[in-house]
Amino acid sequence: GDAFSSNNVLQLTKNQLDGPITSSVGRASFDQPVKLYDKKTKELTDFTTHFSFVMKAVNSSQTGDGISFFIAPFQSEIPMNSSGGYLGLFSSDSALNTSKNQIVAVEFDSFSNDWDPKLDHVGINVNSIQSVQNVSWKSNMKNGLIANAWISYNSTSKNLTVFLTYAKNPTFQGNSSLSYVIDLSEVLPEYVRIGFSASTGKWIEIHNILSWSFNSNLKNGNGNNIKVGLGVGLSVGFGSITCFVDEDEFERGTGPKRFTYKVLSNATNGFEEKGKLGEGGFGGVYKGIIGKTNKKMEVAVKRVSKGSRQGKKEYISES
Repeated sequence: GDAFSSNNVLQLTKNQLDGPITSSVGRASFDQPVKLYDKKTKELTDFTTHFSFVMKAVNSSQTGDGISFFIAPFQSEIPMNSSGGYLGLFSSDSALNTSKNQIVAVEFDSFSNDWDPKLDHVGINVNSIQSVQNVSWKSNMKNGLIANAWISYNSTSKNLTVFLTYAKNPTFQGNSSLSYVIDLSEVLPEYVRIGFSASTGKWIEIHNILSWSFNSNLKNGNGNNIKVGLGVGLSVGFGSITCFVDEDEFERGTGPKRFTYKVLSNATNGFEEKGKLGEGGFGGVYKGIIGKTNKKMEVAVKRVSKGSRQGKKEYISES
């Protein structure tokens, strides 16, 4: 998939620096199986997950398609032909066939497909791209504001609830934007994968996860309750990443853009010595020029030396 980590943010689909960002699909998920229920005792877990995210339009009149939080079999992978309205969750040829899918998701959908309501909406999906429950979101989801979502499951009532807010200082007191009663043990296997998925089609937007926590009360195979956050292992495609969490960056929802090594090397003429501006504990800082002829931008590029042993705080203090 196209997901990657940059500046402590999970970027689920391609950004403008990656070239064409149409028909982009990305996933990021916890890299260990999560126990959803106990087959022997039939005990289901209670869980709550909280995450903040940003959906930002590149062109306000042509945006799509959305972000989802999903629960699926641990071996689940991105389906073929799942860009656009399929949100990286379903293949286009089986998206409406519940007998061919095994997934529960909460979608934050910014594009109205044939199976969707007419406005931006939040939906609960069970084995189908067509939501079993949804609520229209009349305010603009893709204006770049920070959204906070809580998704909770009560194993006694079997109620899956979703709460979404754009408040600056959000609090969660058990209230919900929508809910759906479902026995997850009848839909999903005992051990599952949890994570995020997003996609673009012909119309595009940026999909970023800024923070994430997940808490479950059912002990996993190692005898521990599950607690997940952006500071632990997440799998993106076939690799594994660990994100540092910085609350100030989460509040801003902004930060340095992601550049490839090749772009930075070209910008500094191969880190040419005569363009060196100084030396820090991490390594040298070089003058560079990035951009096309009519939009050139002068930048300072910090090149981390191979032998550097400094940590994140020291790196930030030098920045």
